[in-house]
Amino acid sequence: MNISVPDADVNRRRVLSGAAGVVGSPLVVMMSAGCQRAAQEAQPPASAGNLAGRITFMHYRKADEQPIIQEMVDAFVARRAGLSVEVVAQPDQFDQKLQVLFAAGTAPDVYYSKPESYGFYVQRGHMASLTPLIKRDRYDVSDFFPGSVNQYQIRDQAYALPRGYAPNTFYVNLELFKQGGVPTPAFNWKDPSWTWSAFVDAASRLTKRGGEVMQHGVLPPLAFRDYASFVYSNGGELWDRDGKESRITQPRAVEALQFIADLMHKHRVAPTPVDLKQINEKQRWTSRMAAMTQDSASRFKENARDVAARVKPLVDAILRESPTPS
Repeated sequence: MNISVPDADVNRRRVLSGAAGVVGSPLVVMMSAGCQRAAQEAQPPASAGNLAGRITFMHYRKADEQPIIQEMVDAFVARRAGLSVEVVAQPDQFDQKLQVLFAAGTAPDVYYSKPESYGFYVQRGHMASLTPLIKRDRYDVSDFFPGSVNQYQIRDQAYALPRGYAPNTFYVNLELFKQGGVPTPAFNWKDPSWTWSAFVDAASRLTKRGGEVMQHGVLPPLAFRDYASFVYSNGGELWDRDGKESRITQPRAVEALQFIADLMHKHRVAPTPVDLKQINEKQRWTSRMAAMTQDSASRFKENARDVAARVKPLVDAILRESPTPS
């Protein structure tokens, strides 16, 4: 089967138009190693239009998003006579299922992954480099945001291309802020008032304690994209640009991670992992048991559905001081 880079109709403008509604993390389409030999040996013209046969495409989106996925697949197939795509939806335990399929020799031809997990498949030889195909087809990746492409490169080889690039955003329950008499975070990038100290102060004032904490100021950023935002917002890194060296023990990264731990255990303004086993993040947010949380911009409607919420980006506005000033 001949494999080629998709048509150049998925570019930065398309990503921008859909980023707020389609992804909860940067989603990428990857070609499995099952197609690697075919990609290396094939010498088709620089076009994706001569694909033929059947492709298996596996993703992890849930039921409400699957019609969007199918619409994309239908549009792709409609322009290519002789090509069919089998869509496999695996919303739960995606990586576990994918690893089983690789072990059985029945892995999908194309599949979704995330920046925190694709390296696992690269290391095991389960993923083909797209760089030769990008060069062969003269596919213009400069039309994407550099970060959306670079995060899927190892040693100058691209192993994925982004489908969407939704930023992490900071959600605020305006009603709880109003009830607590706490000023809302600054919504102006240039406003210097929203600092790490102001963040802790607001979270402390919004935390209500009785025999047990009934309302926390903030939900802890424990997922990869969430705590990574804190690390990078503090000027740290998780690894170097070549993916060869971990930077998690560097002072700026340690400082940010300690700040997160302190939210739970020192300031006690965020539930601990033990607390979250009893009542999870989603339940706490929709039940108004937390005043602030962090999530993808793509889930704005979901997060705001039951809560008077407003978005506050967590990037430059929180970089006013060190999270643990001396």
